[in-house]
Amino acid sequence: MLALPALLVALNLLMLPPATWRAVRAPSRKSSGTRRLPINARWRGVPGTYVVLDTTVGEIVLRMFTEDAPRTVANFVGLAEGTREFVDHRTGERVKRPFYDGLTFHRAVRDFLIQGGCPRGDGTGGPGYFLADERPIKYDYHRGMVCMARIQGKPNTAGSQFFILVADVVGQLPREYVVFGHVVRGMEVVDRIASAPTEPNPYDPTERSKPVTPVHIRRARVARVPVARR
Repeated sequence: MLALPALLVALNLLMLPPATWRAVRAPSRKSSGTRRLPINARWRGVPGTYVVLDTTVGEIVLRMFTEDAPRTVANFVGLAEGTREFVDHRTGERVKRPFYDGLTFHRAVRDFLIQGGCPRGDGTGGPGYFLADERPIKYDYHRGMVCMARIQGKPNTAGSQFFILVADVVGQLPREYVVFGHVVRGMEVVDRIASAPTEPNPYDPTERSKPVTPVHIRRARVARVPVARR
C-alpha cells in the first residue's frame, strides 16, 4: 500500500483535477473478437467470491477474479465487509465498517460506464490510501467488466472507486485500469443506472454524467461459494 495525501481529487476514473479528468471520454463503440465472460449466469452454485450490491433500483452480483487480481479483490472485499481499515473523510479517523453501504453511483455515462465508491458522492473521495496496480491486466474491457478507477496516466493510484463497463471498449479505453471482477447477474440494473437522466458534471460541464436521481448502494454483501466436496 502507498500513503495517500490528505485530499484525493478523482474525477474521471478516480482522482483527477478537472482539466486532466477530461482526457478520458466515452470512447466510440468498437466490436472485438476476444472472448467475453457470461453475464447473468447461475452464480449461486458456482464456486468463487462474490460481492452482491443491493441498490435502490435492483441487485448487481459481481464475481471477483481472486486468482488474477488477489490484492485488488482483497481490498474491495475488505472494504465491502468492513474488515479493511480506511480513513473517514469526515473525521479523519481510521475506522473499520462496511465502506460501500450508503454510497452512490456518482457518475453514469450512457453506453460507457457507471462509477461508484466515492464517500463524498462526487468523485473526489477515497479510502485514505492508494493501491499498487496488479500487472499484467489479464482481461479485456468488455461489457460487464468491473475495474478499479484511478488517476489517468498515473500508476498505483486506485483506492475505493470502481466502474462497471456498459459497452465493449476494447482498444478504446487506455489499458491502465485493473479488471478485478465481472457482472454475473443484474446487468439490466447496470443498464438502467447508465441510461437514467443526467445533468452536467460540476467538474466538467461538457459531460452529462451526474445522475439527476443518484442510485444508492443500500448494502454490499460478500458471498463465498465453496467448492463442493465429492
